[in-house]
Amino acid sequence: MNLLRDLRTRAESEANATPALRGLFERAQRVTEQFQDRQLSTERAFDEIQKLFAEQAKAQEERAKLGMDTPTFGVYWLLEEARLATAKELAVEINTLFERFPNYGRS
Repeated sequence: MNLLRDLRTRAESEANATPALRGLFERAQRVTEQFQDRQLSTERAFDEIQKLFAEQAKAQEERAKLGMDTPTFGVYWLLEEARLATAKELAVEINTLFERFPNYGRS
């Protein structure tokens, strides 16, 4: 349970700065709820937590390898999950548009 709490806390704090981790935070929330509702056994919850930690590490490693800033990587990660062959190029292009129109979130 402490691992789950740690993962949730870390994912929640990093989700605001790293959009790519929002999905991770949501899945950590789901695992917590299912475990508390006894829909997941301790062993299954532990397996799910390990997968989430591995995915978080993979995301951080991938971002470092690609040398992308946080917003660009967030877009890339989502496109990569959708298995788009041109995810890297599209992420750079989409982030360029976000930078060009900085008030997109408020309009």
